[in-house]
Amino acid sequence: MRRLASIDVGTNTVLLSVVEHDPGAGADPGNPAIFRVIAERGAITRLGKNVSRTRRLDPDHTRATLDCLRDYRSLLDELGVSELKVLGTSALRDAQGSDLFLEEARGILGVPLEVISGRREAELTYKGAHVGSPLPPSGDRFVFDIGGGSTELIWGSGPRSVDHAISLNVGSVRLYEELKPSDPPTLEDLSRLQNRIREMVDSARLDPALWEKSTLAIGVAGTVTSLSAIAHDEGHAELGAQNGKTLELPRAREVFERLAKMSVKERTLIPCLGEGRADVIVCGAAIALALMELIDAARADRSQPTSLVITDRGVRYGALLELVSS
Repeated sequence: MRRLASIDVGTNTVLLSVVEHDPGAGADPGNPAIFRVIAERGAITRLGKNVSRTRRLDPDHTRATLDCLRDYRSLLDELGVSELKVLGTSALRDAQGSDLFLEEARGILGVPLEVISGRREAELTYKGAHVGSPLPPSGDRFVFDIGGGSTELIWGSGPRSVDHAISLNVGSVRLYEELKPSDPPTLEDLSRLQNRIREMVDSARLDPALWEKSTLAIGVAGTVTSLSAIAHDEGHAELGAQNGKTLELPRAREVFERLAKMSVKERTLIPCLGEGRADVIVCGAAIALALMELIDAARADRSQPTSLVITDRGVRYGALLELVSS
């Protein structure tokens, strides 16, 4: 058995997955037995704080991220991990002068931290989202991943075939820092937020037919897992806890409206948000809701409400699949 690990260094979070892989299980993400999960860890360090404005990494958040990587390295050693892949996304794509951070990260982890393009992030997200999921083995589907600095939109068929993928520079942290909404947000704030999201999606000039192929939709990452936990009246959204659950559009609207009426302090008391996500969750939820509304508007079959399949298995599980294939 190979013991593998991947780390996703994002704008808001740093995520770690450790798995065992039996070479006989192959590398098909649709195989439910491809990995045995050994450990999952997540920490909110907000490496991308103000990066969209300053194009520089904040020293305090850089230190917090490096401390997190040290903790992860200790765990990897304890668990006897033999192969590790580390990927950086939106914040590190945007930040200038990040060479020192990348050098320190490599010194801590013993492998390079690879900063990947938005397109590659999207493709890895699509494949990773299928790992261990109850999704059908064939047919059209739409996967989206709302991060702190970017949102990836991917259309494909089956667990491997990506037909169209884009990365938009719109994420929960980026929007929050750009729009600086009141606490709680006013109706004008919410209107500006929705208009900004619409502008970003419109700027991609997507073929309307893509939304018609989005009947099966999969939402990835912390925003949608948090919304799912709240929608299902569950206090926490630990990694893996929401995987495979569904979130229907009417319930998503209710959760968004509830969160938008609360102050950041009030949202902090929701266990699945805490201090690390309470300030940006309304922006992230607005992105999720906008995408669900686009799917809903294009649906021909109105017999059932539009819904998402939820998972937190995005980039880092795509990275694990790459390790398996190497």
